[in-house]
Amino acid sequence: MAVVEALQYQPNLAARNLAGSKAFTIAFIYDNPNAYYIIDMQNGILEACKKLGFELLIHPCSAESSDLLASITNMIKHSRIALA
Repeated sequence: MAVVEALQYQPNLAARNLAGSKAFTIAFIYDNPNAYYIIDMQNGILEACKKLGFELLIHPCSAESSDLLASITNMIKHSRIALA
């Protein structure tokens, strides 16, 4: 632990996601045209993710899109998302 602290080692979250059975990525899927609201949400979520050792995947979408379900399903299939 002394060497870890001396070198200020930080684990690579992408490698941890691949190697472990637990995922460390959270998806933020949103449909809101108000940029200020989204920025505030992203900042809050990023702060919580940083404290808990998670990465954040941001996925904007349109609730009115005819392929919304397919788009979200595809994103989940191709990303290692922590599912609760």
